[in-house]
Formats: sequence, structure tokens, C-alpha cells
Amino acid sequence: SPQLQQLGALKQLEREKIEKEKEIDQLKRVEKAFHEQRMTLDNVIRSEQEKHRRVQAVEAAFFRQGQELAQTKQQLNSKELELTQLKQAKQSESVNVRASCSIASFFPAALNVNGNRNPHRGDANGDLIRAIQGGQVHGVMQALNAGADVNQRVGLDKATPLILAVRLFVTSPVQAKRIIILLCSHGARIDMGDCKGDRPLHWAAYHNLSWPVFYLLERKANPLLKNRTRETPSQKLLKERNFLSTIMNRLLRAESRFAKHQEEAQFSRLYNPARYAGPGARVELAELEQRHQYRGPF
Repeated sequence: SPQLQQLGALKQLEREKIEKEKEIDQLKRVEKAFHEQRMTLDNVIRSEQEKHRRVQAVEAAFFRQGQELAQTKQQLNSKELELTQLKQAKQSESVNVRASCSIASFFPAALNVNGNRNPHRGDANGDLIRAIQGGQVHGVMQALNAGADVNQRVGLDKATPLILAVRLFVTSPVQAKRIIILLCSHGARIDMGDCKGDRPLHWAAYHNLSWPVFYLLERKANPLLKNRTRETPSQKLLKERNFLSTIMNRLLRAESRFAKHQEEAQFSRLYNPARYAGPGARVELAELEQRHQYRGPF
């Protein structure tokens, strides 16, 4: 009948609709999987791009380091070239000095009135000054053994070798210490000053040097002597802002000891000769012996 045919057609349409819906669901699932794969691929691409940027940064850093190393190598090469030139100049200077020494040995006019060699003609005196300024202990010993004047005065400030050695202690304390001991053992005058009256003890106190101060005081340096500006070594030390209290205490003790010694010398100048002259000596004889025996500053 027509009704049954219509009912069968409706059922057929419903079945087709269900199948279409199933196909649509399957397509949605495929689309969702494709979207997930695309997101994963995008993440991989972004990570690869980040790695590429990091690799580029590392390569740039290595390139900069290579440039810095090249500049450093160039600077080292220039310094080596300068050192080579300085060595060549020093060798030529030493050759000239030896030649001048050999020439001076044939001419006695290179000696001054006192028999000491001129320190500006490349002989023992000049070698002594150059060795002290260069901190060469062996050179100082050789110059002293060659007869260099240990109490010569050189330069515009008329500094003695001992003053130069004390100045050297600021930069090279180990070499200066040995040089000071060598000069003192060869008869260097402890209290001999420069053109401004500054003695080695003045220079040691002014530069706040503990060992030279202690050593010079042990060698009987007079801490009461003043320079041209009427300053003692302790007053020189006060100019140093951060001076060591041990140096000041040592100087003050030495000053009191020397002052006491001078007072005792003042009293004993007149009475010791009379006592040594015997019980029958007259005062005039004692005064005569006193003037002869105690000539010089106290």
C-alpha cells in the first residue's frame, strides 16, 4: 500500500541520516587529530628556531673572543718587539760603557784631585751609582771591590750612595736591604746628608720605612740632626699621614738616648782629662788636654 511505502522511505532516510552523522563525527575526529599534529609541528619548529638563535649567539661570542685573542696576540708581539729593541739598546750601551772604561784606564786625567775616579766617566764610582739605582747587589759589590768611593755625592741633590739605597727601599726592599748593609760595612757615613741636609735617616723616616730606620739607628745614626729646614727625622715622619707608631717610638727613644749622651759628654769633657792626667795635674793642663782630645762637635 502507499502508506507502507512511505513508511519504508522514511526509515531509509533515517538510516541514511544516521550514516551521515557517523561520517561527520569521523571527519571531526580526523580534523581534531590533524589540528593536534599541526600544533605539535609548530612547537617543534619554534624549538628549532630557538636552538638556531642560541647557536648564532654562541658563534657570535666565539667570533668576538677570536677577535680579542687576535688583538692580544698583536699587543704581545708589539711588546716583544719593544723588549728586543730595549735589549739591543742595553747591549750597545754596555759596549759603550766598557769602551769608555777601557779608554779611561789609559788616561790618568780621569782621576780628580783626591785620587777618586770621576763618576761620569764609566769607572767604579759610576758603576756603583748605576748598580744602586738598578738594584744590582752583585754590581754594588764589584764596584766597591774596585775601589768606588762609598761617600761620593752625585746628582743635582748631591745624594750619597746610602741615600740612594734608602730611596730604593721603597720599590725594591729586598735588594735595597742588602745594598744598605754592604755600603755600611764598607764605611759609608751614616750621617752624611745631601744638598738640603737630609740624612739617610731623614729619607727613611719620610718614606715610613721601618727596617732602614731601625738599622740606621743600630749603626749609631744621630736622630737629633736637622736638615736645612730645621727638621729632625721624627718631624719628617710626621709629614707622613699614615706613619707607623713603632718607627716614631723608636725615633723618640733614640732622641732621648742621644740627648742624654750629649749631656753626659758636656759634663765629662772637662773632668775626664783632669782625672786621667793624674793627681798632680793642674786645671790648665786638663783644659789643654781637653781641647786637644775633644775637638769636634758633640
